[in-house]
Amino acid sequence: MQKKITITFHDIEECGIYKRGEDEKVASGVEEMLNDAWDWTLNDNKPLSETCPYEIPKSGNYLRTFMIGLESSGSTSFLVSTWNETPTQDGAVASLDGSSPADGVELKLTEMAPNAIPGYPTYFWFLPSLGVYATIQIDHGLNGNAGLNAFFKAAVKQCVTQVRWEKLDDGSLHIAGYAIDSDEAQKGFVGRFKSSLRRRPAQLDYLRENTHRIRKLHRKHQLSYEIPDDRGLFEKLMTNLGRGEPQAFEGKKKIVFELETQVSKTEFDLLTRNFEQDTDAAFEDVGFTLKGESSPRWLSHSLARDSFEIEVSTDGGQLIDGTELLDRLEGRKAEILALLGGTNEAGND
Repeated sequence: MQKKITITFHDIEECGIYKRGEDEKVASGVEEMLNDAWDWTLNDNKPLSETCPYEIPKSGNYLRTFMIGLESSGSTSFLVSTWNETPTQDGAVASLDGSSPADGVELKLTEMAPNAIPGYPTYFWFLPSLGVYATIQIDHGLNGNAGLNAFFKAAVKQCVTQVRWEKLDDGSLHIAGYAIDSDEAQKGFVGRFKSSLRRRPAQLDYLRENTHRIRKLHRKHQLSYEIPDDRGLFEKLMTNLGRGEPQAFEGKKKIVFELETQVSKTEFDLLTRNFEQDTDAAFEDVGFTLKGESSPRWLSHSLARDSFEIEVSTDGGQLIDGTELLDRLEGRKAEILALLGGTNEAGND
């Protein structure tokens, strides 16, 4: 089946066990963390529901994330598959009839099978020797990067082979330390995983140097029914467009708008930071039209990101064959890695 994939590269800034307060890594690495996290997931035949290593944040745009696959091509290339949990209501999945007007919709709850975890899959291509990984968005799906980072930030602390546990008086388990140069727990060490979007700086630098020329701000945004503010914005937009009673909003809706305005360097930096933190959907983008130019310059063009058409198989549902996907990526590796424009061969492995 032909699929459009959007690949976005991220630099792996930290991955492994570090001496607390220092930058030098003393143990583990990308390859070891991936294998350790997968082994931990499968150990003792645990049910999937017990394999999310982090607590769900009180404020955030993700719930639980589960590692459901790890494929490799030697020790140079890994394909990680994850499952991202989506919200439920009283143990059921909520939906609205999209053909009903907004003031006449009825909430429908579809009961789930016992122990079911509703959600969607996401895929990541790790290249340890280059110190990068890529999110792989299938068609117009989400990339799951926030959940992946939460998963590995916890996994590199709790799931690596070096971790040593101790039982407290109340029966709970506590990390006693890490076995670095012996089999005994040593204190003063911490597991860290940190990533950032890989930039192509020329476009970004040019825009920042020319903020005084910005005359229009553009935004591409994907509204989600699951976000109350998005539902309200959609209804206001429909009303302002003279559509009368707005149609029911379900699933996702894409909007594009522009605003004639000036932008300071401080505002530009804030817009850039927010954009880099809010790139879960391939459609999200921010653009600027400069004086003397007719077309906007999009922030997405400053990222190591591009789209490709590939042939992949599915299991008849949502899941893509991870082995086949990794083979397809490896087959076009040179073309895809051209996005990096120059690689860090030392990596963070």
